[in-house]
Amino acid sequence: MKDADVIVIGTPVYWSNMSGYLTTFIDHMQINNDLKNADLYAIVQGADSNQTAAINSTYGSLNRISIRFKMHFVGIAQTDSQIQKMHQKMIGK
Repeated sequence: MKDADVIVIGTPVYWSNMSGYLTTFIDHMQINNDLKNADLYAIVQGADSNQTAAINSTYGSLNRISIRFKMHFVGIAQTDSQIQKMHQKMIGK
């Protein structure tokens, strides 16, 4: 990850936030400049028919994490169309 310009995170959402596995992974990362200026994209999915609360909560968490690691949080996607738009942004179209 240290040499990545783009980081894409995928996570299921449980209890309206990212998975415990992702939280644990992030908890074990060292705060330094290794990820500085990397673009961070997130794809989330859950079983609830209305994912608004989960998206907002996960967005808030990942936004704070990106600030802490000095990354650019580009966005979060859930649906196929949102993922397609994110992909277009990622490849510069």
